[in-house]
Amino acid sequence: METSRETPDSAFPSSGEAHEQYLDRFRRAAARLREDAAKKSRDAAAKAPSHPCWQCDIGFLSFRGVTINYKRPAPRQRPLLDHFQQNQWRKVIENPFVDRDAKPSYPKLKNAVDDLNKKCKHAKLPLKFSIEGSENQFAQWHDLSQDPEAREKMPGAHVETP
Repeated sequence: METSRETPDSAFPSSGEAHEQYLDRFRRAAARLREDAAKKSRDAAAKAPSHPCWQCDIGFLSFRGVTINYKRPAPRQRPLLDHFQQNQWRKVIENPFVDRDAKPSYPKLKNAVDDLNKKCKHAKLPLKFSIEGSENQFAQWHDLSQDPEAREKMPGAHVETP
C-alpha cells in the first residue's frame, strides 16, 4: 500500500492562489500572536504594583519593570529609599534627614533627591522625586509613566502605560 507524502517544497507553495492562501493564513496567525502578546503585556502591567519597591538588603529599586541595582553604598539615597519603603511608598513622606538641632535637614534631602533623580533618569526608571512643603519638609515620588509630559522628557525612554 502506497502512502502519499508531501515533500517539503509542497508545504510552502511558491506561486498562484495557493501561495496567496498560505500567506493569508500566515498573516492571520501572526496577527493572533501579536494580539495575544499585547493582551499578556496589558494583563501583566495591570497586575504590576502601582508603587516602587526598594529591597535594601540587596540594593534593588524596582518600578514598572525597570530595576536599578545599587552595587556601591549610596549614603544619601538609601536612607530616603528606606523611609519610603517603611512608609509603604506613600506619595509624600516626612524628611528623614535631621540636622544637629533635630530639625529636618533641607540640604541633605535636596542632595538625596537630586542623586536619586539622576540615577533614575540614567537607568530610564519612570520615577522622579521632589521636595514639597512650605519649609521643604517633605519628599514626594512621582510615577512618570502616568505623566505624558514627564515621560517625553526622559531621553530614550519607552514606558508603556497600562
